[in-house]
Amino acid sequence: MSGDSHRSYSTTAFYVPNKDRENLNVLITATVRRVLFTPEQSGNLIATSVEFEHGGKVYEVNAKQEIIVSAGTLGSPHILNLSGIGRRDVLEKAGIPLKLELPGVGENVQEHIMSQLSYDPSKPGRRYSTLCMAVNYLWSRGTIHSTSSDPKKMPEIDPHYFERDMVEELNPGPEVESDEQLTKWIRETFSTVWHTSSFCSMLPKDKGGDVDNNLKVYGITNLRVVNFSVVPLHVGTHTQSTVYGIAEQAADIIKGKFEAAV
Repeated sequence: MSGDSHRSYSTTAFYVPNKDRENLNVLITATVRRVLFTPEQSGNLIATSVEFEHGGKVYEVNAKQEIIVSAGTLGSPHILNLSGIGRRDVLEKAGIPLKLELPGVGENVQEHIMSQLSYDPSKPGRRYSTLCMAVNYLWSRGTIHSTSSDPKKMPEIDPHYFERDMVEELNPGPEVESDEQLTKWIRETFSTVWHTSSFCSMLPKDKGGDVDNNLKVYGITNLRVVNFSVVPLHVGTHTQSTVYGIAEQAADIIKGKFEAAV
């Protein structure tokens, strides 16, 4: 809460105080098509510009220093794939020319999921009681990949739910007894919590990582990913405060003011 008892969130805390800065322009209803690169003598790529569509026209904006991909947990791997970064087989299938083979892009996807138990009231006229169960740490690891070079076509998302056997003692009702009945009931009633993470993980490249500890994409000199996708292992809490923390740390890294804990 702010001092005048108004709720503080990303718009009021970060955007509103800076919206009139000369070096900040916010363009809404624009669709990113891809990031463009040129090769360096070192063998790395350097991100030179961003191609986007706005009002039915395609534009290209050049970068003087860096380009930051911060398109949310589903959009970021899509943009990287559209730009030619990712698994070779995925990009070939989508008809996208490979610029940088980085197999971890769109992999290691993790999520929180939820299911519910509902109970009939013991007396007429009483409200139903519902218990919600959430699982914060799943064994499954999903994928998010582009299937076309068309930026307006949504990527294919496969969370790979229920690929491992369920643990015992789930009880949605006395009529549900067998493992097959339990599995069927859970599949029909569970829901994601919309906390998708980890598909551009900050890990060593040989461990399937996509960005280093400065949030830079491996093999690209000046392209960073800044959002919840860089978290390699899901957190057991709501993701909002973690996202804000990542953004604050990223700002300090970019400004050269970040000091790692000793």
